[in-house]
Amino acid sequence: MQKRSNKPSFKVFADEDLMDRIDEVIQQEKYNGRGEYALFLIRRDLAERDHKKTIDKEHEILEDRKKREKK
Repeated sequence: MQKRSNKPSFKVFADEDLMDRIDEVIQQEKYNGRGEYALFLIRRDLAERDHKKTIDKEHEILEDRKKREKK
């Protein structure tokens, strides 16, 4: 019997063509399954979003500095 995880879960529905492509990537990249691949993509997307927020904040700081230096 498999031990159940206490982690929340969700389902994703995709058309057959997309599933075939996902399964191809999973096989090529040696993921342990669709769930592992989905978590990788989600984590990567969240990291990219965090990075963009950081870059935007740094840009805002630099723009504020430029404005103050012109005064």
